[in-house]
Amino acid sequence: MSKLYNIKNWTRHNLRAWMAEKSIKHCKVQEFRADQIFYWLYQKKAESFSEMHNIGRETRKIMEENFWISSLEKAETQQSQDGSIKYRLLLDDGLSIESVFMPHTSHNTVCVSSQVGCGMGCDFCMTGTMGLVRNLKTAEIIDQVLTVWNDQPEGKNIRNIVFMGMGEPFHNYQNLLQTLEILTDEHGFNFSQRRITVSTSGLLPKIRRFGKEKIKANLAISLNGVTDDVRSKLMPVNIPY
Repeated sequence: MSKLYNIKNWTRHNLRAWMAEKSIKHCKVQEFRADQIFYWLYQKKAESFSEMHNIGRETRKIMEENFWISSLEKAETQQSQDGSIKYRLLLDDGLSIESVFMPHTSHNTVCVSSQVGCGMGCDFCMTGTMGLVRNLKTAEIIDQVLTVWNDQPEGKNIRNIVFMGMGEPFHNYQNLLQTLEILTDEHGFNFSQRRITVSTSGLLPKIRRFGKEKIKANLAISLNGVTDDVRSKLMPVNIPY
């Protein structure tokens, strides 16, 4: 049996390229179907290929034979007085991560994690005491957004995404970029780039690289100290940079 790919690890351009190759091999998978599949996954929030009723049966069969659609299990939720909800979500390997729904007057925000644990060793951060366990896959970041979204009535006007949960996003750089591409894809979530913020502890080389990327998400730098000496005590990353 051939290995099934988690479709949420793929950008739409990856999927279009795969479908084009399949078409060359006479499997009758039209390239433009990737656009429709992305629409079903991220705008209709489909959980199976069988729900995608405007896609031909043969194409759906080919997708089911090659891909699977992941999801995350909610292990625990905690709600604060201001309406914020913290989710503990289970991964396939039994590890867990945290995501947060944050309500505002005119819109709502989802805060996502990029790693299990964190290797930055910031003095004030509980996650840092875990050390870095592993990077999250693109699908595991995307599924955080979908889990929180589906838990809110009609998505509760979720307009902002912030990478301020567990982990240092720039230590999971490629999966971060793939996630941003899916979030901003017009056939995907279709979030505005200016509605997404990536927070970093201050990895200077990656900050410079990120500024040259095609996707222009907002960048936040965690300071946590009014002087260099104070920040260096709190955040070891400040010493080399």
